[in-house]
Amino acid sequence: MRKFWTVGIVSVAFALLAAPTKGSAAAEQKFGVVDIQGVLDTVQEGKTAKADWEKYMKGKKDEFEKKNAELEKLAADFEKQKAVLSDAKVQERGKELQTKQIAFQQQYLAVQKEMQAKEMTLMGGILKKIRSIVDEMGSKQGYDFIFEKGNVVYVKNAFDLTYQVVKAYDKAYAAKK
Repeated sequence: MRKFWTVGIVSVAFALLAAPTKGSAAAEQKFGVVDIQGVLDTVQEGKTAKADWEKYMKGKKDEFEKKNAELEKLAADFEKQKAVLSDAKVQERGKELQTKQIAFQQQYLAVQKEMQAKEMTLMGGILKKIRSIVDEMGSKQGYDFIFEKGNVVYVKNAFDLTYQVVKAYDKAYAAKK
């Protein structure tokens, strides 16, 4: 829903800005768009962060696949043994299995939060730098509006500033490593 709201705002902004203003029918507005995700994927610092993120994710995925396989095996073994176990043992084993499944789900949720925090740590600083480059570019080059490309339905390639932002980012931050 947020995406539609943002697109709606962008559409209204374009409609209002494209309309001639009173007293200056020829007033020109300077627009641009930037693919923030494209910049993040292209700059070296972003590539490094993405590689670190994928390595981290693979480790967590492997860990949870292993734990999930163990739980599935326990559940399958329990189903096979149910017929020969006493009612008390069935209840006891069922509770143990359920406790392990709940613990697994809670651990999974905790790791998801941890992964989101890790992603923000890895990407947050880079995104701030990208935004500062876009702000500086907008100010120095006289842009009235620079939109995030993902929120714009259509734009001519001439308005796309992504490559310029990548170049400016690499110039500003590549040497500082």
